[in-house]
Amino acid sequence: MPIKIGIISDSHCESARTRWAVAELQRLGATVFLHAGDVEDVSVIDCFKGLNANIVAGNCDRPVALEGHAKKLGIRFDRNFLRIMVDGRWILLNHGHDEQVMKRACTSQVDFVIHGHVHHPVDRMEGSTRVLCPGSVSVSRPKSLPLTVLLLTPSTGEAQWIEVPR
Repeated sequence: MPIKIGIISDSHCESARTRWAVAELQRLGATVFLHAGDVEDVSVIDCFKGLNANIVAGNCDRPVALEGHAKKLGIRFDRNFLRIMVDGRWILLNHGHDEQVMKRACTSQVDFVIHGHVHHPVDRMEGSTRVLCPGSVSVSRPKSLPLTVLLLTPSTGEAQWIEVPR
C-alpha cells in the first residue's frame, strides 16, 4: 500500500483549521505529515502530537520556542529545510520565502520540493523536480481562492488538493 502524505502550510495560529485539516487528511489515508512553515504558535504544533510529522520554520515563525515544543512532542523541526525519504522518493521541505534556498532545492536531486509562503496551490516542474505548495489554511492569495491542503502519494505522484472550510 503506497504511503500518503498530508501537507499543510501557513497556519498562522489557525489551530482549529489545522486540526480539521489533519483529521481530514488522516481520514483520507495520510500517515506522514509535513508542515511548510508559518505555524506561529505552539497550538498549531500540538495538532501533530503523536503523528509522524515534520515541520519547517517560516518567515513569520520564532523558531526557538517552536523548535523546543516540537522536540518535546517528538516532531522533527528545522529552521530552514528538511530532506526526507518517503516511499522511495526524496522530498525537500522548506517554507519558500528564500529564493536561494528554493533554487538550490530544485537542483538538489530530490523528487519533490514542498513549500509554503505563497498561500495558494502550486504544481510545477523544475527540471526533473516537482514543486508543490499545499496552499494555506489561514488566508488564501488571492482571497477568492479556497483555503487548501494537499494529499500526496509520492510513489505515484498523485496530488489531491483538499478544500478547508473557512
